[in-house]
Amino acid sequence: GNNLALNPADGSTIEFWLQKSNWIPSLTTKEVVFDLWNNQATSLGDYGRLRVEISNASPPVSITYRSGSAGFTDQSIGASTLQDTMNDTNWHHYAVSFLSQSSGFVAKLFVDGVLDDTQTYTAAHVSEITGALVATVGALQTATAAESSAGLGYGKLSASLDEMRYWK
Repeated sequence: GNNLALNPADGSTIEFWLQKSNWIPSLTTKEVVFDLWNNQATSLGDYGRLRVEISNASPPVSITYRSGSAGFTDQSIGASTLQDTMNDTNWHHYAVSFLSQSSGFVAKLFVDGVLDDTQTYTAAHVSEITGALVATVGALQTATAAESSAGLGYGKLSASLDEMRYWK
């Protein structure tokens, strides 16, 4: 199997330690932590994408999980107080887990080992994402539907990252 396999029925988790000291709006509106893509155009039925981004919004974490036209894009997750600790110059551990359940598609955000938020997307019946899966850490892999002029390397992360893990 593929080391980046992405099957929502099996679940997946992205976890990392992050230290951020400030937001630099001139660099980008969103900073990409992780971007996984299956090399298909956004207009195709077999398009697949998993992305975790941060921004100076409240809450500061947004997630994308798409399989063809199913799934969701740029959905916020996290308590509103998360913005205060996101750029306090201290190291914090973040984990975002994804799992397709009978109640819908569930995303959970943990901060420093404590559940911070749970979001359930009832209309998000995402199937397994297959194909030539590629991923980047700290920048976009390719353009997004919302930012069609962006490409590899856009959305650069302005923070320190450590122990980045992708669990399938």
